[in-house]
Amino acid sequence: MEYIKSKLGISFFLSLTIWGITYSGPLLDMVRVWSQSNTYTHGFFILPISLWLIWRNRQPLLESSYQNEKLWLIPLAITQIVYLITSTLGINLLNQLCAYTSLILIVVYLIGYRVCLKLFFPLFYLIFAIPFGEEFVPQLQDITALFSVWMLNLVDIPVFREGLYLYIPNGTFEVAEACAGIRFLIASIALGTLYAYLNYQTYWKRAVFILVACTLPILANGLRAFGIILIGHYSDMQHATGADHLVYGWFFFMFIIAILFWAGRFGQESEKLITPVTISQSKQTTYSAVFLLSGILITTPIYKAFVIDASQAVHNVSLSEKLQQLPITKSEAGIDWLPIFKGAFETWQGVINNRQAFIAFYPFENQEYELISGTHRHYDIENWTLLNKKQIKLSAKQAAIIYKLVSISGKQKSILAWYQTSSLQSPNKLAVKLNQLPDQLMNRYQGGYFIAINITDGINEKELINWLNIFQTWQKDQ
Repeated sequence: MEYIKSKLGISFFLSLTIWGITYSGPLLDMVRVWSQSNTYTHGFFILPISLWLIWRNRQPLLESSYQNEKLWLIPLAITQIVYLITSTLGINLLNQLCAYTSLILIVVYLIGYRVCLKLFFPLFYLIFAIPFGEEFVPQLQDITALFSVWMLNLVDIPVFREGLYLYIPNGTFEVAEACAGIRFLIASIALGTLYAYLNYQTYWKRAVFILVACTLPILANGLRAFGIILIGHYSDMQHATGADHLVYGWFFFMFIIAILFWAGRFGQESEKLITPVTISQSKQTTYSAVFLLSGILITTPIYKAFVIDASQAVHNVSLSEKLQQLPITKSEAGIDWLPIFKGAFETWQGVINNRQAFIAFYPFENQEYELISGTHRHYDIENWTLLNKKQIKLSAKQAAIIYKLVSISGKQKSILAWYQTSSLQSPNKLAVKLNQLPDQLMNRYQGGYFIAINITDGINEKELINWLNIFQTWQKDQ
């Protein structure tokens, strides 16, 4: 028995080492996000918590029978194909999800799904280490603004909402990204899920508590925003701004978590002890199984290193040379709505056909230069907020989006924007990513652009078609 456990331990060590090397990129990205973003600092605690949950049940697990289940190599191979695609496209969230999925499949493959069922929650809980959730910030901002307006109306405080700006008689408030409450929401869900697992055994009780942990922070954040506006109103804007804003937020969050845990005391159930898993005629772990596993895992990094990454040489032609083919009337222009594309290889702003324009250029794609990225902003979010947006679709290959923006002073602006590749004009990020994929896999990638044009004075369909055709022809001629 000791020999079998020792052999299993060595197999785990070798398999996880190879897994770590294969997914070193996504794993390092996760750690970088944990260290740089306060929203995901909790990620440092997820792995220790999962290991502790496994350790506290170590005795029945050590007494269980283990066997390799080769059938799980099929979904592992599929995961590697997906990882090749998502890593080529540079979709970090999906890369990290592939790393998580492959880890689970490796564990199931080495010890069998019957034993893994006993480890379901510790393995599942690792998913909270993946930095996700910021995709919902715009929706959470909108909910917070709606809730605040509703509460202000209840207490008869006049309020006018314009996008994410809330105007009251003695001040103006913006529901910024930091006010969306995503940091509180993610932390509450992670803590609430762990609390439900440790304190309830009935599935419906766990589900109800997790549901409360998901909804309570959203409602509480709306109440917090309302409270801040209320304090600002009655203090004539002397309090609840600047640092006060953050202090009130953190104390309020700790208060909500305390309420959540206090409510969780009701209906608590004693924990059930897990029992060892016994498998008749179980097959012992073999080193050949690790070799087979390794062959599947290393295929993706080898292909990327020698086929895809090796072809990403910097183009010699600069954006300024390419722009000579466009009807530029001014090469520089102060743009107060300037988009944020910090990772662009080159950017340009100026006037084309008497309209302000911005272009971000990406001659190739890698971790440093990504045309599609969650960090990019199509307009300056510090000084402008979104009133509404409208997608314009001319054909399957030609589409754009119109943003209607408003500043804190009430000034409005309309921006036409889209992504440009060799065969597609679209504001749809996923469509652009998928359009890039075949060329990247076959080393035919010709670069891509983000283009934004000021259309505040209006634009008709004929002029819109003309703008898209200008850039479509320009891209094909390069």
